[in-house]
Amino acid sequence: GIEHGNTAEYEDVNGLTIDYNNPYCDAGVDHPGDGIVCSDSCSSCPAGRYLPFTIDRYRHVGIDSCLECPVGRYLSDDDTSGNWWLHDDLDDCAACPSGRYGHETGMAECTLCIPGSFAPNYGSLFCTTAQAGHFVANEEATEELPCPAGRFAAGSSNIECSSCDPGSYQPEEGKTSCLVAQAGFFVANQNAINEMPCPPGR
Repeated sequence: GIEHGNTAEYEDVNGLTIDYNNPYCDAGVDHPGDGIVCSDSCSSCPAGRYLPFTIDRYRHVGIDSCLECPVGRYLSDDDTSGNWWLHDDLDDCAACPSGRYGHETGMAECTLCIPGSFAPNYGSLFCTTAQAGHFVANEEATEELPCPAGRFAAGSSNIECSSCDPGSYQPEEGKTSCLVAQAGFFVANQNAINEMPCPPGR
């Protein structure tokens, strides 16, 4: 929103000047033409909601008139400080940061992506699951990582990669399975990245 500082007047988008000490209509008096009783102070909206600033802001509109922040955005301020200008424009609803998502309207905070998922962009509506051959170990991740050589991940939503067992190996990263040692070769240890030829006579 627009912080109006110490001035008692603000010119709105319609070019009308509002004097905070002498509002458009007096408190307790019907608004001309529609019978709505006016308030003597600015309307407040809770976290996750906003009310566009207009000359009718002094009307007693109540919480039902507040608009919810759209999906992918949030507004954490709960207006308890009286800073209503933090709730007077759609732009006050910030885009969810990467690593979080906003799947509902009117959110006060965005939801963390859980391990096994990630959100690379601002304003995400959902988290993307880690694909096969990749993993996401921590919450609030912004990217997936490929399984290192010697490890693999067969399914999706992996929080870690599995080790290649003795007798198998994987020389490349981001793979979904391990390779079995061929005849005449062996793999003695876990997490191997290559196979070794059997010594002569064995």
